[in-house]
Amino acid sequence: MKLAILLSFGAGFLAASILGWRAAPSGDCRIGDMGNALNARDGKALEQLFGAWVHHARACHVGDYLAIAPSAGGGSDVLLSRNGKTFYVAVSDTRTEIVDDGRVLYEWDRGRRLITYAAFDAARKSWIENYDVNADGSIELRTIGSGSGEKVREVPASERWLPLVTRDGRSGTILNHQFVPLDEDGRR
Repeated sequence: MKLAILLSFGAGFLAASILGWRAAPSGDCRIGDMGNALNARDGKALEQLFGAWVHHARACHVGDYLAIAPSAGGGSDVLLSRNGKTFYVAVSDTRTEIVDDGRVLYEWDRGRRLITYAAFDAARKSWIENYDVNADGSIELRTIGSGSGEKVREVPASERWLPLVTRDGRSGTILNHQFVPLDEDGRR
C-alpha cells in the first residue's frame, strides 16, 4: 500500500516542493505544507502515508537533488528527487528502506533479521530480489520476475540456483532428482 501511494505522489511531490513553501533561514531551503500543495484528498493520503510532518516539511536543494524531510527532528522519512524522479528513504531504529519507482531496492528489517535487495537483470528483462534471511551476508532465496507477472523462487545449491518447491507442506528443492528440504531458517 505504501509503495502504491508513493508512486501516485511522485508528481504531487514535485508540485508540493514548488508551491506553498516559505524561505527557511539556511541556504536554498524552504519550509511548508506538502499536503496543502496537493488537493485535499491527496494531501490527506500523503499525511496517512508519511505522518503529520508533511504539513511542516523542509525542502532543500542539494546539488541536483531536492530533499524533503520533517522540519523537526525525530522523523525517519526522506523524499528525494533528481531531475523529476522521486525516490523514498526511511531509516528507523528497526528498519531501513530505499524505494524507487514503487520497487523496494533495499530493505533491512533488524527485528526480523532480514535484508533484501533488488536489481534489474537486463539479459532476462526482469527484476531479481535477493533475500538474506538471517542478515548474515549469505543469500538464502531469490525471486525472479517473469513476463507473466509470476515470480520464480530459487535457492542456492551446489554453486547454482534451483527452483524452490513444496512437498508435503515443506519447502525445498530438487537436487539430483531428489527432494531436499530446507531447514527453518532457509538453509539446505
